[in-house]
Amino acid sequence: MQADPKEEEDEDAKKAKVISNTVFEVGHLFQSVKIKEINYFDGIPVLSTRDSVLGSSSLNYSMIKSGEFFNAKIEKVNLAKQYIRLSINQFVKGNLNLEHMADNALKVMPPKF
Repeated sequence: MQADPKEEEDEDAKKAKVISNTVFEVGHLFQSVKIKEINYFDGIPVLSTRDSVLGSSSLNYSMIKSGEFFNAKIEKVNLAKQYIRLSINQFVKGNLNLEHMADNALKVMPPKF
């Protein structure tokens, strides 16, 4: 026996989400929403309206395009393997190898690191 479609709609209407004392209903318009990440299993993007997320220039690896410039923070220096660990934000981190630190190949890790 199948459920009545009207009952399902009423049930969905009852499931309005309460976030920060605001009730969002179907048809509510947001001024700005940013894709935080993409759930590849479901193929559905995870969206956010948080100011920290909206203000970020980059959030995940798929949003970074070759040739872009970013502010990065040095997280760790590995003298043995000759790289520094950088973070662009809490989601995007990577290694900067010695050979990519300057146009002319460096032989030694710069002392400022």
